[in-house]
Amino acid sequence: MTDLKTHQDGKGGKRGIFSSEMFQYDKENDCYICPAGKRLRPLKLKKKRASMDYLISRKHCNACSLKPRCTRSKTGRTIKRHFRQEELERMRLSSKSAAARRDIKTRQHLMERSFARATRYGYKRARWRRLWRLQIQEYLTSAIQNIEILIGNGEKPKKCAVLAIRKRVEKASFRLHAAIRRIVERCNLSVDHRFAILKV
Repeated sequence: MTDLKTHQDGKGGKRGIFSSEMFQYDKENDCYICPAGKRLRPLKLKKKRASMDYLISRKHCNACSLKPRCTRSKTGRTIKRHFRQEELERMRLSSKSAAARRDIKTRQHLMERSFARATRYGYKRARWRRLWRLQIQEYLTSAIQNIEILIGNGEKPKKCAVLAIRKRVEKASFRLHAAIRRIVERCNLSVDHRFAILKV
């Protein structure tokens, strides 16, 4: 299983192009060394993305014999470095360990199905709700799911009875949505935020 960056590097315009791992970072001089031995220096600061773009002279890049394998950009190769790049690299390395792979398999078995079922109760709607409202939503969602599990693991009741109970649970979920709406209406939120929250 590959992480997101590795997956993206093998798709589209990045396929067959040198990955950023092939560029050596010189911490002392704050620059990258490309496979051809040229330096990429910090030129563009992006505060919103918390990153710095390292670029090489267009003249050097266009004259390089490795360019077809390095970039398809007319302005030359760019390397993006996050302000916390070292931590990101440690996490990526950790994600490839045997323990991490076991955790991913456990998550797929225990959690993914639960997440998928929870979406019908508004689980995917979280923007602008703030933590305390989201906690209310998730506690109620968990309660509904636990009730369904109890119904499914009972003493084999008649099928018609199970369906009737599940319909009641579904109706209860809509009542929970209404309760969340009432909570939101009591809060001092702007119209735009309120609209975003109520879109469940």
